Amino acid sequence: MRIRRVLTYASTVLLVAIAGLTGLSNPAAAAVDDYVFRYYKNTDLVMSVSGGRFGNGVGDIVWPDRYLPDASDHAGFQRWEWVARGNGWTTFIGQNEETPLALAVSGGSLADGANIIQWQWNTANLEQQWFVEWHGSYALVVNRKSGKCMAVRDGLTTQGTGLVQKSCNVNLTEQRWYLEN
Repeated sequence: MRIRRVLTYASTVLLVAIAGLTGLSNPAAAAVDDYVFRYYKNTDLVMSVSGGRFGNGVGDIVWPDRYLPDASDHAGFQRWEWVARGNGWTTFIGQNEETPLALAVSGGSLADGANIIQWQWNTANLEQQWFVEWHGSYALVVNRKSGKCMAVRDGLTTQGTGLVQKSCNVNLTEQRWYLEN
């Protein structure tokens, strides 16, 4: 059985530093590793692409972990490649067999409640850039354009609940994520 581990602050700093040294613009070439975002309030749920579908605008949700012990891996629609963008910012690219799509805020919105979706990766899109802000063993994931945090809608713990952005608040558990690789 695969040993799962939670990414620590020190290893994250090292990974981001290594990725930053590459200076590459190709998401596959600049990637350090891929991760699963595990929901703090219900650790059986992870960030997934809705319905396992891939395409611009498809929403991201929390869904039961599809960890496959025989394959020692999570399903591709639940893994996100970490691509350093410089100065601590990163882009998360969905791990699938089709076009690489990035985690994004729908329409580049600045509003609380805007949906988190996947969209064709573009290095110029600030709504596709994120900062992982560590608080011990969990992290807040902050959008560069809006300055808001990725959250599970209404703090629900049911499968299929959508992801949105909200004003960051370390006390709101719906904004807390464990990152695993």
